[in-house]
Amino acid sequence: MTTRTGDDAYLPALPRPSLAGAVRKRSRLAFRTVDRLERENYRRLHPAVAAATGGATGVRLERRQGRLYLVRTVPGVGPTDADRLNRDLVLDVCEELDLDHFAIPEPAGSRHRVGIAEQHWHRFVDRIIERGAAEPIYIGVRAVAGGGEQRRWSELTSDPRIRRALREQPWVEVFVPLAAGRSATPWLRAHGCVVERWTRDADRGLSGPNQNHAADYLGAEAQRVVRVDSGDRQVRSYAPLSTGHLFDPAFPIDAVYLWVDGSDPAWQERKLRARQPDPGAPAEDPAEAAARFSDNGELRYSFRSLELFAPWIRHVYLVTDAQVPAWLDQDHPRVTVVDHRDIFPAGSRLPTFNSHAIGANLHHIDGLSEHYLYLNDDLFFGRLTSPGLFFLANGVTQFHLSKSTLPSGMDLSGLAHEGARRNSAELLRSAFGRMATRAFYHVPNAQRRSLLYELEERFPDAFRQNSESPFRSADDFEVNSWLYHYYAFFTERAVPGSIRYAYFDVSRPDTEGRMDQLLRQRDADTFCINDTVETSAERRQWIPRWLQRYFPQRSSFEKDGS
Repeated sequence: MTTRTGDDAYLPALPRPSLAGAVRKRSRLAFRTVDRLERENYRRLHPAVAAATGGATGVRLERRQGRLYLVRTVPGVGPTDADRLNRDLVLDVCEELDLDHFAIPEPAGSRHRVGIAEQHWHRFVDRIIERGAAEPIYIGVRAVAGGGEQRRWSELTSDPRIRRALREQPWVEVFVPLAAGRSATPWLRAHGCVVERWTRDADRGLSGPNQNHAADYLGAEAQRVVRVDSGDRQVRSYAPLSTGHLFDPAFPIDAVYLWVDGSDPAWQERKLRARQPDPGAPAEDPAEAAARFSDNGELRYSFRSLELFAPWIRHVYLVTDAQVPAWLDQDHPRVTVVDHRDIFPAGSRLPTFNSHAIGANLHHIDGLSEHYLYLNDDLFFGRLTSPGLFFLANGVTQFHLSKSTLPSGMDLSGLAHEGARRNSAELLRSAFGRMATRAFYHVPNAQRRSLLYELEERFPDAFRQNSESPFRSADDFEVNSWLYHYYAFFTERAVPGSIRYAYFDVSRPDTEGRMDQLLRQRDADTFCINDTVETSAERRQWIPRWLQRYFPQRSSFEKDGS
């Protein structure tokens, strides 16, 4: 089956789903039998597979979401490395053959894109096919399903349908599936390099097949070759494409974490002493305290996620109460441990065990950038992200609304978190005459340091209440989300944004299945793993095991041998 569209592109028929994937949940024995047959058939259809696989080559045949792929093991490889290596594969071919090509710069977090003049397209195709005989190069093309709808499909260059589509389609994706180790998830088509076939008109202008971030037409006078820095390599481009785009955030962005190890005896002693002379301190539910202050090792994996999927973060500040994770390399040039005493104003009640108080003083961190993300250790980046998820290029912050709303007419005196939200909403109502009711997703909070100083000056009583309250109470104010986001919105310095997000309450019976689905699909920008009062000890022990599967690679923030 073949199809042609308006641009005369050949569309191969989309292959049927793998039978092994269909029987996997029904019978393990049937899956093993079908899997073996499908692997044998794959090797028969692609003769180079047998030669490419083996311990010496670092290439193996494995399943990814039901499909068989050849995956190359590159120790320590991450998503940005996969982007770079796939880009370099394309650029190496173009430079080797001296093709008329140019890089099309895209925002951080986007795939690399390379344009090739139409008259050189078939030379590029022939060389990619040659290289595909010795290494597992995949090509992503448009294909047509049985109902006529078009979808993306990728396969090895040895597939004759891919070869024909590669010659005739206006743009393709080129990638080698890479993994950091045998048990690591491979980086697939999401990190492929987009290669476009640009056509030349009678005036020698070039027209692109896709909308892109920069331009879809380049007149003859605009085709002045320049060299552009692209990470670790200078790439060939055209002058109009070489200047950063006005919608790309170009300012430094830091990350600020709050962290506590509630099992630390010295910390527990400080907390006990702080309660004894304060008969007015709110009663504490031991189970709730254990959940709120427990450390299941999440911070290590949150740091791993940040290094992998938010490489644009300039510096990380870890705010603690005289504690440092045993695994953290304090000499790392991009990490600073900040003690509560360094950021609270004179006269504050320390030590504090109130996250509302700590969050309200983060802008006092010495050296903190104007733009930063505020995170807790139960937040993780799930895939490669860009600063544009959190900030507009003009500095405006973005917030992410949930469907939850503020309870109305309910006694919140015993609910410190909800009380702090309501107090913040009332403060905003008194200032602007409008009521804020929508809650926010549990995602990294985008903040501007100068705006926090402005809030502190405008609402000093709210900040003072938090700083003088060593334990959370319903008299507090939720500064970092409710007060910050809505105040910034009212004063035209924040807007609602969109994000692909997942939230997991570990105590729920369906959580393991949902988390394992995320482990397979990896389609969330960020996710939160919430350890609640109802979470069993067995479930808490399961959290780091799952995180190790999602983030198996040590980050540079970890001590050797830790």
